[in-house]
Amino acid sequence: MKKDKKIIGLILASELTYAKGKSLWLEEFVVTEQSQGKKYGTKLIKHLEHVAKKKKINMIYFNTKEFNSKFYTKLEFQKTDYFMMEKEI
Repeated sequence: MKKDKKIIGLILASELTYAKGKSLWLEEFVVTEQSQGKKYGTKLIKHLEHVAKKKKINMIYFNTKEFNSKFYTKLEFQKTDYFMMEKEI
């Protein structure tokens, strides 16, 4: 997403197929700090949903930090029972 010829936000997602059908894995979602709180993030997510629906994709998955959850729940995303695990090697 650009404003005044500057990138202010982006989304990177991959299409996957699971048992529940075609899905999107949201890999990156960023809005510049100075552009946050101005509905640009909402517009990006809504655009992603629009593209997904046109491709007959029925689910979007991603990991996020707890402090971001209010933003996503306003957009009707739901918390799941899954959580992220990692191991440094």
